[in-house]
Amino acid sequence: MLVTKLGFGCASILGKIDKKNSLYALKLAHEAGINYFDIARSYGWGEAESLLGNFLIQEKISRENVEITTKFGLSPRNNKFIRIAKTLARNIVNYIPQSQTIVKSAAGQVSPKIDFTVKNATISLNTSLKSLRTDYIDNILFHGYDFENKSDDIFEVIEFLEAQKKCGKIRSYGFATYQSIELVNNFFTSQNIKPDILQIACGGIGKHDSMTLKNLADKDIKIVMYSPFRIEPSIALIFEQLKDKNLYSEIESIFGRKFIPQENMHQIILSYFQRIYSPYAIVISMFNPQHIKINQQAVQQEKISKEQFESFERLLILHKII
Repeated sequence: MLVTKLGFGCASILGKIDKKNSLYALKLAHEAGINYFDIARSYGWGEAESLLGNFLIQEKISRENVEITTKFGLSPRNNKFIRIAKTLARNIVNYIPQSQTIVKSAAGQVSPKIDFTVKNATISLNTSLKSLRTDYIDNILFHGYDFENKSDDIFEVIEFLEAQKKCGKIRSYGFATYQSIELVNNFFTSQNIKPDILQIACGGIGKHDSMTLKNLADKDIKIVMYSPFRIEPSIALIFEQLKDKNLYSEIESIFGRKFIPQENMHQIILSYFQRIYSPYAIVISMFNPQHIKINQQAVQQEKISKEQFESFERLLILHKII
């Protein structure tokens, strides 16, 4: 069976998380055995890649011992003013949490521009290589590609990426999307496209068609899932309803052990996506030392069977929790 990698999600680096805490979390993650890093040109308003690249060099981490996924298509609007503004915004949110909505709204005014052209792909790849201080990228993805509105240049960009594979600048390419797996699969089939990798949101329990994912995996497309804890309904709501419906004893019967929500619920959710869908990697943004430790243990240790998870899923459906 495929062993799922735990990926460190870098979306918050030099955005929500400052440089000091970003470097600390990267160090903890690597020491915990995490060697898959998910980043993008647009993260940290264009500065996150440089921080990751410098970290790998300064820590003398062998390039062959890490896997780096980056993305293009969302081009950062970075300048001196934005760098100063994001530091101020981070400090304001830290001291006044209620200001988060206002800060998000202001950030939207300088959000990355969408550009899926060969010209931008070339610029993005070369910038990523320089920023990450490497001579190759393991995986490069179309960032947030809209499969309902195909861009005119997609086949030219794919031809460009295939050429970069042949010359060794990248090892694989694919797509990162927020859209449904069924829409994505139909698009690949109708356009006769077969990428190397596909990154999708976890979404929620029972939200993905297992057969569709299996069909993609059978075509040697690596499936990467992200944000297992940002699901609908939320983890807190799922386990609140289980408690309200007096279902803890049934959960304990399914998993064969005493159920302690505070200790078990995140592990159950993370393990669910690993065991049910068998993805190549699960990417999580984690900057708390305890979260890094718990998540790595959950991925490495096969404590719960697929049959147990399927029983758990049926319980949630039966009682209309999902």
